[in-house]
Amino acid sequence: MSARQHAPQAQQDAASLRAAAAPGEAAAPSDAGTLGATAALPSAAATGESGLLDGTTQAEGTTLVDVEGTMHPLPGPLGEGALLVVDVQRSFADPAHLPWLDEAGLAAVDAAVTRTAWLVDQARSSGVPVVWVALEQLPDSPWLTSLWLRGLDEGTWPVPDEPCVLGTPGAEWFRVGPLPGETVVPKRRYSGFLGTGLEAHLRETGVTWVVAAGLTSECCVDGTVRDAFQLGFRAVMTSDATAAYDAETHTHALSVLAQNAAVVATSASVAAAWVHAAAAAAGSVPPSAATPPALSTSASLSAAPLAPSTAQPTAPPSATAPSPSTVAVAEPIPAGRP
Repeated sequence: MSARQHAPQAQQDAASLRAAAAPGEAAAPSDAGTLGATAALPSAAATGESGLLDGTTQAEGTTLVDVEGTMHPLPGPLGEGALLVVDVQRSFADPAHLPWLDEAGLAAVDAAVTRTAWLVDQARSSGVPVVWVALEQLPDSPWLTSLWLRGLDEGTWPVPDEPCVLGTPGAEWFRVGPLPGETVVPKRRYSGFLGTGLEAHLRETGVTWVVAAGLTSECCVDGTVRDAFQLGFRAVMTSDATAAYDAETHTHALSVLAQNAAVVATSASVAAAWVHAAAAAAGSVPPSAATPPALSTSASLSAAPLAPSTAQPTAPPSATAPSPSTVAVAEPIPAGRP
């Protein structure tokens, strides 16, 4: 049974919240269009690039508007939130590692990485901790069920294009990465929670709700968000700071998560909620919410295909600076054999 199938009271509460937040006004317009399992995602040009909310709807810093325009109470106090950045690594994001991906797929990934980097900046400026989740496959520990699913022999591990093998360029961060002092959680499978110390770290630091960004929306981000929800963390899935390699898969992933595990909202809506919550906590007037960076249009992409990024991975910190804090893998992951 879906978590949202039998929630008439929640829908009434959401309607009441909209009315209370903006008396005499219609509900806030959607910042990313109506979400459906088969509908194409609207372009930035069609929806307005910022997707920002009217100041009257978030003045108290207690609401978050999802992609369908429904207002939700903020999942928790700002100090109990965290941003999870999942698998923004070369194997999944660098065009040089994705020679098989078409132009539309490359554009979607580029947009998601751009919005993720922007959202990371917004989290840092709002005092929201950023937790980095990275796939690190071990060259001497084959994932047998993955090989089976792909029809590959066990002795082929790791295959030449195996993603994010520890110590290879594919495992490096791409265009964005952790600052000294931020937490990095290495993982061996799709979910950032499976066999890692992520859950313990979040609980130890008082986190009760998370926002997810990264790659890819139907796989590792999906797995991480689902596990967060099932472990008791309230989850927000960003619609535009995540991507799949085709639009239909991405839209379907968002639709299923919205039904079962998360509030789905744009990066702009999340950042606006952070800004207003921070101002409310400080007893100050919230500043104007920042606007996400403009994205390339489909027309310009068709005329000029994306070239591999020349951006370098985050440079290692100096010996005197604190390095990112790594949360060790908490338990061994079985190779897939009983």
